[in-house]
Amino acid sequence: MEETKMQETGTSNPTMQAPRIEASHGQMSMYPVHGKGKRGRKKKKRRFKKMKLSIQPASALSPQTIKSRSKLSWEPMTWDRISHSILDGFSMSCKMSQILPIKLVSEKLSTIPSNEINIPNSTSDLKTLSIKDEVTIQMLTLATTITATKEQVEKEEETHTIKKLANVAGHLLGSIVDYVVINGKSAVINTSTVTGNDTRHPLIINGVAKLIQGDGNKMGAGLINDNPPSHTHLEVNMIDTTRLWGEETFAVVSKAFSELRGSGLGSNVLLSYNSKFCFLSHPDIHGNIHKPIPNSLSTPAHSIKGLMDWGVECTSAMPKLRGLVMSLAGDPITLVLGDLPQVRYLKEDDDGNHQFQCRLMFQCPRSRIDNLIVLEFNEAP
Repeated sequence: MEETKMQETGTSNPTMQAPRIEASHGQMSMYPVHGKGKRGRKKKKRRFKKMKLSIQPASALSPQTIKSRSKLSWEPMTWDRISHSILDGFSMSCKMSQILPIKLVSEKLSTIPSNEINIPNSTSDLKTLSIKDEVTIQMLTLATTITATKEQVEKEEETHTIKKLANVAGHLLGSIVDYVVINGKSAVINTSTVTGNDTRHPLIINGVAKLIQGDGNKMGAGLINDNPPSHTHLEVNMIDTTRLWGEETFAVVSKAFSELRGSGLGSNVLLSYNSKFCFLSHPDIHGNIHKPIPNSLSTPAHSIKGLMDWGVECTSAMPKLRGLVMSLAGDPITLVLGDLPQVRYLKEDDDGNHQFQCRLMFQCPRSRIDNLIVLEFNEAP
């Protein structure tokens, strides 16, 4: 009787539905698909879902972190709040963590595979795709120190001083990661030969943050410079000194979009990309494309967003006159984190102040180098 009644009303047993499946960053999120029945339910559309970072349980922390935290008589909930705080600061500040797929590895790993994909050409003997495991890159570890007085440590449950400082430290680490991924080794090592023209991140120059593990020279040139120059640089001409680049930006972005799709300038493109396009620029350019076109309520950004299904983003880590059009289909670039940003207790100094270390291990391997195009914005009409 119950089965007959269910058939008449067009309902089904909830326990018999397919389980909800959520894939990782960069993959499709799939939900139970229902046909349009008597209740008029429509099929749910598939959609891409960006990954959100969440803190790991205390049992998943490294032994070094657990040992350092045991030196203070804080409740686990206090450390959880601090872990949430540094992660929130990092996630909000690090644009790369919002755009790129993320892979978490153990912080015990000092090197990881480069994952560079070898694509055969007409002269290759082996006509298969391959990855060489012997090609590895070093993980980099950034750290910054925060200091609190004895009274602040004792009243952390009430004042949340360490929590606030951890949030700021997360912001700082996130901004440096963006700078390193985009600009490469010049962000942590001064590559300029001109006196007074230090290429490093300002926080590394003044000593607030340090590279405590890894060789910055192994980072490479970054997304801006590490590209085949034959087809990955397009110029954006300035319209005038008032409107700056305006709708000319959309014209060049659409040209880059066509090239990555393999239907425009793509004679040199090894693999066409069909989805997950993103436009990344400096905040000055980002603000310019949001200015309305004269005698119109539309903006260049509105047209650009129609092509960039993964977003139109900005970061101060980008050089002022540069932009990037990227396709992240197939995860050609990955942000690898050696666990999430962590806060460790260091010591009590001679003055009675307590020192904590905020650290992050990361790297950004690239399996492909033809998935992005650099835009160069001219300064004069």
